[in-house]
Amino acid sequence: MKYKSIHIIIFSIVLLGNTLLSQCLPHYNKEVQFVRIEGKRIAYQEKGKGTAVLFLHGLGGNMSHWMNNVPELSKKYRTITLDLPGYGMSDAAFIENTSNTLEIYAKLISDFLQKMKIKDAFFVGHSMGGQLSMLFAAQYPNQCKGLILLAPAGIETFTTQEASLLKGFATPSYYAKQDSSTIRNNFRKNFFAFPQQAEILIKDRVQLIACADQLNAYAQTVSAGVAGMLGRPVLGMSNQIQQPMLVVFAENDELIPNKSLHPTLNLQQLIQVVQQHWSSSQIIQVKNAGHMLAFEQPQEINQLITSFIQTNTSIHQNKNNKK
Repeated sequence: MKYKSIHIIIFSIVLLGNTLLSQCLPHYNKEVQFVRIEGKRIAYQEKGKGTAVLFLHGLGGNMSHWMNNVPELSKKYRTITLDLPGYGMSDAAFIENTSNTLEIYAKLISDFLQKMKIKDAFFVGHSMGGQLSMLFAAQYPNQCKGLILLAPAGIETFTTQEASLLKGFATPSYYAKQDSSTIRNNFRKNFFAFPQQAEILIKDRVQLIACADQLNAYAQTVSAGVAGMLGRPVLGMSNQIQQPMLVVFAENDELIPNKSLHPTLNLQQLIQVVQQHWSSSQIIQVKNAGHMLAFEQPQEINQLITSFIQTNTSIHQNKNNKK
């Protein structure tokens, strides 16, 4: 009886541990696959067949930010969404020099595509994911067919003093100490009209408050992401980025441009910067959408993505036929 009681206690502890762990996982945890790159597990979802389209989420996000886009687009394309290191279900990456965060992510994505036997892909990047997509296109041009950038970071530039202020503000402790009310308010700033469906995103983030290890890794990752974005503005790479490019801005974006540091900078001025550096790029503004425009206006964004891929796939095929 004594040994039986011990076994029951051990089983109960294991069961409790598994329950607590499951409470720390994002809602899509049973739908992901994993690939190991440089010793780190990277979580991803792959759906559909045909032309490969890789989706890169923004700062603080994860693959579920594309939940309103992939179901429709996967009917036409081979869609791949992933959690960047330290987000969602992916292992955190140890980053010594946080100004190199995006380079580390770009190298990982290059290795990921090779491991998945994907020669090249169209990139759809949101915010930080847009900036990362541009960096990737510059550094690994043969693996990128084209860029679809949604409210991309990296185009708005910051002085050394402004960058120092942002990094001093965006510390790991700042993100780790956020309560549920702060998290909810921050999420709402991403939308023009908050969709009820976004509640699941808030729930995933709020539950990290009770998960010390995951919260600590997440907070460090977001802080490193801020430093990485500030460390690699993309305007200096304009000559290296030759892929076709679609840039989509949201007319009601409260986050880009930065209203605290650049109160007089408006969206039209950012558009002029894009036109100046990438004169052949296609630029579109989406109405009734905030920073998370793909989540808020999925039908319009899906149509833009489809049209861009169809057009540039045809152009690519025609060039190959002429050769």
